[in-house]
Amino acid sequence: MADFATYGWIKNSTNSTIVITGTHAVHGTWSQQPTPTKIKPGETSQFTQKDPTGAAYGSEGTISMLVVDESATTIGLKFQCGYAQDNYAKSSVDGSGIKVRIKAGSGDDGQSEMLAASWDEGVPGKGHPLYVTWEVLEA
Repeated sequence: MADFATYGWIKNSTNSTIVITGTHAVHGTWSQQPTPTKIKPGETSQFTQKDPTGAAYGSEGTISMLVVDESATTIGLKFQCGYAQDNYAKSSVDGSGIKVRIKAGSGDDGQSEMLAASWDEGVPGKGHPLYVTWEVLEA
């Protein structure tokens, strides 16, 4: 059976701590919640969300975060490694001074593809599993 998991990394390239404030598995289950939940400057949090066996959805979820500084910027991440739907990885930022960039890869060589990709090059619409890095930076 194909691996419809999402393997994700959240890289903190700011000068502030980022706190994971919530996670939600829309489809699938967390085999690893984002760890650590307090991402210090220069650190990376990692997670894995697996697809449910026999389900026709793949893995889909959201992560909410807060930048712990005077701006108290909130960040939302959304992702999907779809079974019949296209893959995606998105971010939203509510506040100023912060931006998020993404790079991704998919398939058997997806992690190598992700590492070699340029930032904001796009997310492969197909291919499984999905590998995504979100980098949080000061704007």
